Amino acid sequence: MTTRKTTTKKTTKPAASATTKTAPVAQPSFAPGQKWQYGIGYAEIVHVGKILIDYRFHTAPNQKRVPITTDIMAQFAQNLKKHKAKLIS
Repeated sequence: MTTRKTTTKKTTKPAASATTKTAPVAQPSFAPGQKWQYGIGYAEIVHVGKILIDYRFHTAPNQKRVPITTDIMAQFAQNLKKHKAKLIS
């Protein structure tokens, strides 16, 4: 008795042009020394890493002795966008 091989139909992936992907939203490029004005104060960027960002949040433009805050870069960018921040310098 011999067994018969059964073949299954292979499914193919749709062409790349048929699938549409949305491009990821580009985050603004941050650099140390930038000042962003939003809401009730100013955010001055101190250090930029791969994932984290260090900044000082001033309530006045040239306020002294402000603690440094660390935040995730994506969340910081989202806060800037939400509060319609403007780059000062």
